[in-house]
Amino acid sequence: MFLHYSGHGGQQKDTNGDEATGQDDTLIPCDFQSAGQIIDDDLYSHLVQNLPKGCRLWVMLDCCHSGTALDLPFKAQLSDDGRSVQCAKAPRKSGAPPSEADVIMISGCQDTQTSADVQAGSMGAAKAAGAMTTAFRHCVNPSISCEDLLVGMRSFLKQNRYEQVPQMSSEQFMQMDSSFVNYAGKKGGSAAPSTASSAPFSPSMPVNGRLGGQASPHQYGATNDHVTTRISTLQQQIAELRKNRPGQMSNQDYPMHQPMAGSPGVWHSAAGQPGLASPHYASYSPQNSPMGHQRFH
Repeated sequence: MFLHYSGHGGQQKDTNGDEATGQDDTLIPCDFQSAGQIIDDDLYSHLVQNLPKGCRLWVMLDCCHSGTALDLPFKAQLSDDGRSVQCAKAPRKSGAPPSEADVIMISGCQDTQTSADVQAGSMGAAKAAGAMTTAFRHCVNPSISCEDLLVGMRSFLKQNRYEQVPQMSSEQFMQMDSSFVNYAGKKGGSAAPSTASSAPFSPSMPVNGRLGGQASPHQYGATNDHVTTRISTLQQQIAELRKNRPGQMSNQDYPMHQPMAGSPGVWHSAAGQPGLASPHYASYSPQNSPMGHQRFH
């Protein structure tokens, strides 16, 4: 099973004492004013706890404060230089019995961070999307390992000047060298660190929507077919720009994407402050949002 959520996330006061920070991570649905926010304890009990052995669930939460939003006990930890990774176990937050299913979650950022949006036409995104989702689509391929995927996504966002740091966690011990797409956990795993195999990123990689030079397709976990498709798409975009703006673009200097004024890839609020545009939910407005004009996604 695969669950993808790209929307609003928040935090609210923990009421059962299972959070060291005193805050539960939450998802904010469009009816939060009447139904409340969905806390991490409930997400675990409804999505994970009752899954049977042999079941596999991939979860992507592209929202603010989502680092441990499923309360999964195992977490991928990268070394400071990004060259090694280990799967560390934290105490379970609830007294509920653990599930025997394989559950892996990629979250958009750490619990203390916010997740940004990417505007349409930026970073290869045809439509507006979450920054983490865009990084995932850019890096994933059928054979990429969990480790290389996480390293690649973090590097992609960092190179494009995003501060958020995607997280990876799991219900069982996570085999970081296993394929993410065809994940199959191995029994009896240990928390020994492995060495990251992703190639180091260089300044020639795309930064802030502009191309500085050539890049190896493996640096973002891309396959040759993926790179060919991307090149074809970019060529079509360039041709369209030249058609609409004749004589104003040369072969040597042209923008691949139109960057937004202000911080790259970040919407601005109606008040003119950095943030994301408010969603057009029927029951939502910046004035009645529990997060006001803070940057969130």
